[in-house]
Amino acid sequence: MRGRYLDSLKGYLDAHAEVPADHLIREKQLRAHIEQEIQALPPKMRRIFEMSRKEQLSHREIAEALSVSENNVSKQVNNALRILRTKLNLIASLYFLFNQW
Repeated sequence: MRGRYLDSLKGYLDAHAEVPADHLIREKQLRAHIEQEIQALPPKMRRIFEMSRKEQLSHREIAEALSVSENNVSKQVNNALRILRTKLNLIASLYFLFNQW
């Protein structure tokens, strides 16, 4: 009985061993796609977005560094997020559509 259980467990692990590697590959591809979409943003919007998200600066700090208003920074970040969500929702939809098969 114990031998069958261990064989069954080994079979399951062998069958699902590729999932983590496949997951890591897809995650890497998604990160690359996100970065590509960030790079496609208009230059000023991209710079503000990167300062906010990658450099973890507050809207006030960004506004001071770029000599713009905090309101402008807020609008640029919100617009960037809206653009990215729209583009990435399409990619996510296609991903789930093709991975159902």
